Formats: sequence, structure tokens, C-alpha cells
Amino acid sequence: MKQLSDYINEVQNVIGYHFQNNIDLLYQAFTRSSWSTENGGENNEVLEFIGDRVLDLCVTKELTERYGFYKSESKFYDEENDADEFCIKAHRNEQSFTEIKKELVSNKNLAGVIDNLELAQFLFLGKSDITNKVWKETKVKADLFEAIIGAITLDSEWDLDMIQEIVCDLLDLDVYLSEVEDGQDEYPAKCQLENAINSLKELFEHGYISEPVYSIPDEQIEFEGEFRWSAEVYIRSHRIRKGAVSDTKKGAKRYAAYLALCEYYDVDPVE
Repeated sequence: MKQLSDYINEVQNVIGYHFQNNIDLLYQAFTRSSWSTENGGENNEVLEFIGDRVLDLCVTKELTERYGFYKSESKFYDEENDADEFCIKAHRNEQSFTEIKKELVSNKNLAGVIDNLELAQFLFLGKSDITNKVWKETKVKADLFEAIIGAITLDSEWDLDMIQEIVCDLLDLDVYLSEVEDGQDEYPAKCQLENAINSLKELFEHGYISEPVYSIPDEQIEFEGEFRWSAEVYIRSHRIRKGAVSDTKKGAKRYAAYLALCEYYDVDPVE
């Protein structure tokens, strides 16, 4: 292991932050409890706790700023009839917002950053940690990442805008999110009958279409010699109007939504 004091400037350059108020916080971030038990002083556990919460906030804030919008910002917003609600655009490969955040702050991802920056070699370790070679463990490296963020948080007096920028750089968010988006499925894959109603709703919530308006009569109609339920959906923004019949109200609504999706994506419906 290398002595942090011999490389303190290099480490600060690597993490993208130079401590202005209390450099001891950086040393504490690298101090395991095994070391402090044997030698005295504080370990990095409280900084890890702070960093974990701040990291979660910064990643959520960054994703929200990149992919969030108010409905009033949509070109299809109807000021008289629509509430100005907040929405999150779906990623183009349809991974959920929560899943992407979990991946970004996962122990595996954080440990990978520590490996790339070669920071685990500066940990202050007690005898038991040295014997067990804990600096190789994913959790230990992830804890170090969080402790560093905790130290930066306290030294910067909770400058969240600056911390968010550092977090984005360390996690290489621009590259990560571009890879997520490049791995998208083709949009026609969303043309599935079973999820058609929700798929139309998502398109509306993400600002791609105006709100689908459904019309479902209270009485059945006669269709090909049988009485069946009917439904129609109208999408004002794209002038899409589709009707369908089925044995149930829900089935008619779902099939009308499916036909509208097919027209939106310009694909033929599956018979």
C-alpha cells in the first residue's frame, strides 16, 4: 500500500476536488475502522454514510434535470385542460428511471471507478484488513467512493451543485447515458396489444403526443350479427382516430389503443 500523504495532490487531482477547509477529511475518507481501532482517530464510516445519501441525491437530481420536464413545456400542453404536472421521459431502451439510478450507485459501479482511478492502494488498513486483503473487495472500494463524496460534501459546506458536477465526472455520466440510449430497442417493439393502453399513456406523459381521449358507449352495438362492445380513441396532436370492437369494454379499448400505436409508429397491426 502507498502512503496517501506522499500522493495527496495527485489524489485530489484525480477526484477533481482540492480541499480548501479541512484536508484531514480526505485522510479520514481513506481510513478503515481496523486502522482507527489500532491507531486511534476516526474512521471513514460516518463519511460513507453522508456520501451514500448525497450520491443518491446528486444522481437523482442529474437524471431529473436531464430527463424531467413539466407538461407546460410540451408542445401539446393544453393550458385550459391540462394540469402542469412533472414527468420523466422514458429512456430510449425503456429501462426504468429507478433501475438506471440503482445501476449508477451500485457497489459494482462505484468499485469500478475506484479501480480506474487506482485509489484503493491509499487506504489506511489495520492488520486484519491487510491479512484479508480487503482492498480488493467490491464493498470496501464502494465504501471508499462514498466516503470521498462525504468528505467533499463537508469540506465544500454542502455545495450540492459543485458536488453534483464532481459525481457526474467521476461516474462518467455522459458516456454511460449515451451507451444506454444507443442500446435502445426499436420503437415498434412498443406496439404490443397487451400493453397498448399504457404505451399510449407513456407517449403522452413523455410529451410525444397529446392525451389520448377514449369514447366507450354504455351499450353494445351489433357487429357481424353479434352484440359487442365498441371503443374509440382520438389523439389530437397526430389526428389519429381509431375504433375497435370486442367481447369486453376493456378489450375494445385496448385494441383501439393498439391500432393507434400502430399508426403512430407506421407499422401494420398483427392480426
